Amino acid sequence: MDEAAFLTSQAAECRRAAGDLADGEAKRGLEQLARHYDREAKRVNVVELRTRA
Repeated sequence: MDEAAFLTSQAAECRRAAGDLADGEAKRGLEQLARHYDREAKRVNVVELRTRA
């Protein structure tokens, strides 16, 4: 599994865990972590595309 795929899977796992929680600080924290993983996956994909070019 490449780094971007790993980060995307981590984001999905955070979203699943957040979905099981009632609204609150923990849920918001997991949602924020999921967004972070999504941004990092996007960054990794861009870097990989640039290095291939």
